[in-house]
Amino acid sequence: GLVYVLTEGGPGGKTMVPALFAYNEGFKYGHFGYAAAMGNVMVIVVLALLYIYLRQGRRGVE
Repeated sequence: GLVYVLTEGGPGGKTMVPALFAYNEGFKYGHFGYAAAMGNVMVIVVLALLYIYLRQGRRGVE
């Protein structure tokens, strides 16, 4: 939200974040399947990073 309000993607899309890009693909250009696929990939990446983070946290407790 904040990136879009301040810069709308900036000059040449330099400040376009992945979530904003997926939103534009879906609602501005009508590529709903492509936007949904990007959303799924973002969820998988976040879950993988969360798994690594939590695994590292458990090692520090022992």
